Amino acid sequence: MRASLILLTLFIVSACNHTSYQAVGETSEKADSQATRTVIYHLDPDFYRDPPNCVVVMPIAGAENKALAHYVEKSIARHLVTKVERVITPLGRRRIEQQQGYDLQNAGDMKRFAYQERCPFHIRASLEGTEEVYALVWSDKRVGIVLSLHRTADDKALWRAAHVARRGEGGLPISPFSLISSAAAAGAFQSDGEATASVADDAMRRVMRTLPDLR
Repeated sequence: MRASLILLTLFIVSACNHTSYQAVGETSEKADSQATRTVIYHLDPDFYRDPPNCVVVMPIAGAENKALAHYVEKSIARHLVTKVERVITPLGRRRIEQQQGYDLQNAGDMKRFAYQERCPFHIRASLEGTEEVYALVWSDKRVGIVLSLHRTADDKALWRAAHVARRGEGGLPISPFSLISSAAAAGAFQSDGEATASVADDAMRRVMRTLPDLR
């Protein structure tokens, strides 16, 4: 009975295809970014007073799925180049760190990096609400992304956004044939090595829509 209720809930959630965008106040960061197809974001007034002209993409720390974290870092860079004049990509950042001996986990090194590279802003990301559910006839993948754009000089967040994207495959087994077909679809989706990256792309595309274009 419980398994049936879980499956039914997942089917209902997957049927909701409308994405909504919810602007929240600076003190309202507990808004539900995991609600179905909801993107929450906050844009500080200083964003336009001191618009970002160069952004460093920082590494994602603490992620269990390292491959997904690296993929998301590169995805951030791909989207940022359509928003700001200059972006220091994860690869570019690592090269500078190695050549100059910076430790960007150190606030002093981070400020020196920003000064030397004339790149006074950085973006941080975390993966939250990321999980997989596999129930034989249904597979559900979720990738949650939280982004924040900071002014390095005082670490003030000028923009924050969060969203959990999800996608599922399978169906309700109402006959022996549908049981087989649903299980096959769910199994294929669960084993698809590119599916999680595709869901991450969905999340990143929706989140980045809330970042103003400064080019």
